[in-house]
Amino acid sequence: MITGNIELDLVTSREPLYVCCDPTQLEQVLMNLAVNARDAMPHGGRLSFALSSVLVDEQAHHEAPEVRPGRFVQLIASDNGCGMDATLVDRIFEPFFTTKPLGRGTGLGLSVVYGIVRHSGGFIEVRSKPGHGTTFVIHLPRVEGEPPLAPRISPERVGGTEAILLVEDEPMVLRVTQRLLERLGYRVYVAMRGDDALAMMEAGLEFDLLLTDALLPGLDGHQLYRRARTLRPRLPVVFMSGHPGSEIDEYVVREGVGYLQKPFTHDDLAAKIRASLDARGRLNAGA
Repeated sequence: MITGNIELDLVTSREPLYVCCDPTQLEQVLMNLAVNARDAMPHGGRLSFALSSVLVDEQAHHEAPEVRPGRFVQLIASDNGCGMDATLVDRIFEPFFTTKPLGRGTGLGLSVVYGIVRHSGGFIEVRSKPGHGTTFVIHLPRVEGEPPLAPRISPERVGGTEAILLVEDEPMVLRVTQRLLERLGYRVYVAMRGDDALAMMEAGLEFDLLLTDALLPGLDGHQLYRRARTLRPRLPVVFMSGHPGSEIDEYVVREGVGYLQKPFTHDDLAAKIRASLDARGRLNAGA
C-alpha cells in the first residue's frame, strides 16, 4: 500500500488511549489516509501519523461549530506531497469527488473517513496548501480506562461459514471488504476483474454467493451477473456500487438481487449477505 520511496514516521502516546470505534473501521480510516497520501507523493516523500490526548475547549467550539469541547484522542496524518488549494479542500469529503484520472479511483475514500469519524462522535480538520503537503487532524472522543472487549460479532451482525466470491477492482476496497467478510466467518475467494471471476466459475469453483462491484474493467458487473446466472441460475448475487442506476434497480426489484450502496458499514454488509444467503436457501427448500 505504501511504496518504498515513502518514509513512514509513527509518533505514539506514552499512555494507552482508548476510543469507542469499530477496530476494522478505524483500520479503514488509516488505510484511506495512507493511500491518499501515497497518491499525493508519486515521487516519494514522508508520511507521519501522530497520536496524542488533547483537551478541546469552548473557544475552539465557538471558532468552528463542528468542533466539540471535551477530551479527545487526536490522530494527525501529515504528508509533504503536492497539497491542495482551498477549493479542493472544501470538496474532498464529498462522495465521488476525486482529482484522480478516470479509472484510478471512485472518490469514496475520504468520504468513508469522514463518515466513520462522525459516526464515532468525532470531527476532522484539513490543512493544506499547494506545494506544502496536507495534514488531516482527527479527533475521536476519549474513553477513560480500558473499555470491556466487545464480542467479535454482535447479535445483529450475523455471519456464517459459506463461501463468497468477491469481485472488486480497487485493491483497498477489496482488502477491507475481504477482511470484514472473514471476520464474519465466511470463506472468501477474490478477483479484481469480471473475466477472472468468470474463469474461476467456469473452472468449477464452489461458492455460495457472488458479491461484485457493478463497474469493473473488462467484463463489468452486469455482464458477470448474467453469465453467472446462466451457469448457476439460483446463485445469490449482491451488487456493490457507488453509482446506483436504473439497471441495478431493475435487477433488485425484478430478480431479487441484493444491493449495497458504497460506502457501507460492517453491519450493512453483514445484514445484506446473510439475508441474500437465507433467502436463496428458503427458495431452494421450496423448490
